[in-house]
Amino acid sequence: MDLDADGLVSRVAQELGSRAGDLIADVERCLRREVPDLWDDPEIGRLVSANVAEHIVAGLTGLAHGIDPDRIEPPPADLARARRLARHGTPVSAMLRAFRLAQGVVLDRLLEELPRLTGDAELISAAVRKVIVAMTAYVDHISEQGVFAYQEERDRRLRWRLSMVNEASMRIGTTLDIGRTARELADVATEHFADVVTVDLLDSVLQGHDAPVAGPLVLRRIARRTVGEKDPAEAIAPQQPHTFPDGSPAARALADGRPSRQHTAVAPNRTKAAADAGFRACTAGLDEARDLPGPAADSRGSRDVPDPVATPPGPHAGSDPHPGSGRLGGADPIHSTLVVPLRARDTALGVAQFHRDRTPELFDDDDLLLAQEIAARAAVAVDNARRYTHARATALALQRSLLPSRTPAQSAVEVAYRYLPAGDRVGVGGAWYDVIPLSGARVALVVGDVVGHGIHAAATMGRLRTAVRTLADIDLPPDELLTHLNDVVIRLSTEAATDASADEPATVADAPAAPDGEAAAVREAVGDVGATCLYAVHDPV
Repeated sequence: MDLDADGLVSRVAQELGSRAGDLIADVERCLRREVPDLWDDPEIGRLVSANVAEHIVAGLTGLAHGIDPDRIEPPPADLARARRLARHGTPVSAMLRAFRLAQGVVLDRLLEELPRLTGDAELISAAVRKVIVAMTAYVDHISEQGVFAYQEERDRRLRWRLSMVNEASMRIGTTLDIGRTARELADVATEHFADVVTVDLLDSVLQGHDAPVAGPLVLRRIARRTVGEKDPAEAIAPQQPHTFPDGSPAARALADGRPSRQHTAVAPNRTKAAADAGFRACTAGLDEARDLPGPAADSRGSRDVPDPVATPPGPHAGSDPHPGSGRLGGADPIHSTLVVPLRARDTALGVAQFHRDRTPELFDDDDLLLAQEIAARAAVAVDNARRYTHARATALALQRSLLPSRTPAQSAVEVAYRYLPAGDRVGVGGAWYDVIPLSGARVALVVGDVVGHGIHAAATMGRLRTAVRTLADIDLPPDELLTHLNDVVIRLSTEAATDASADEPATVADAPAAPDGEAAAVREAVGDVGATCLYAVHDPV
């Protein structure tokens, strides 16, 4: 029977279709060799294998029956793969290259088969043109659909990430409490993209100090959150101090300030027992390998390597009861982890670790970027709280040093006193009291208060207390003493206003943003100095 070009194309497509298994294997081998990025994620690799088979069957069927390529809908798995590639951060060029490579392999097999069916060179040439046009149209069609699905997913992920960052900025750092800020970070992360979150802060940060320049970095775990906890708002007390093993992901993050992504190579179709065995194999000998250097960082500034998940050593409440098992209190093995350092103003504060054990997908580049963004906001809030704690402790120490440690014994009066701050939220103020012996068994009782809070108010209080004692030593009447004290306050206010005017360019234009407590202290320092004072003299005669 004589064949025309259309019949020859249909015949050769049917011949190849009968051996589709071999053709599918050839295409998959080519893609594994030329586009290895498609197999980074086991789930994507599974989708790619399914796509290869579906596309080859669909393409050969279209050629065999003369179906217009534009009428052949891409397989659902193809669109799922495009979206998965977008979530994984694989460049869209890898997907398009895979389409072209597959087209080349199939076209090569078709051209090899044509001469076996006919020796008519003119007919072969016409059939070749039809095959090339049809296959190119099919690849263009599925490429367009794949790129659309890819970009749609990327846009959706971008909107989601921006919404998460916006939510994190509103929910993290609502107070100057370090522990609460850490728990807010853990809450936001577990609600949206992580199954388990732990936050470890340097012990020095919890004390309100800078990180030690030398020596091991001692940390305390102050927040831990797991999806499905009955009482997510329940706080945990800071646990026993610990250090991360040298070379562990957390230790490297603290040392170089760079995030990393660790995962165990657990395929989705592996059994739970096999996953457990694989993780135990990865974590075996972790303690013996503490002195080994970590893997090199890649060009993106983060590491993406199979690595054991390090948990703080030492028995303490809430820790993993089975060290080395790859679990943090859950029934499933942890298979993917993000380790993100907490840094603010070039200062190391701690490390946050985000784990997945129930969610089957591995963390991808978008997840790492999101974790960095919300961790950065939490780090700034923690640093603000640390600096506030340090400033408050300094002001409190100054105030206590300026107040009388004990009142002198008096024959005329019996003195009882108590200093009670208004509350932690208000901060250290400039209130003071004093008992001053005078001549003739008289006693001066003093209670004063400087407007404002913080170290500047405490320092001003010290100056005024000294002034009162000096004026009392010359035995001035109360009204004259208070008049002279008022002159002292006016002079201090004038000095403060002069200093503020001289320092205004540096403090307003050039100074970096300061936490709320620090900014308030600056405003008090450059504002008017105000004070109240009660000065009473008791004369027993």
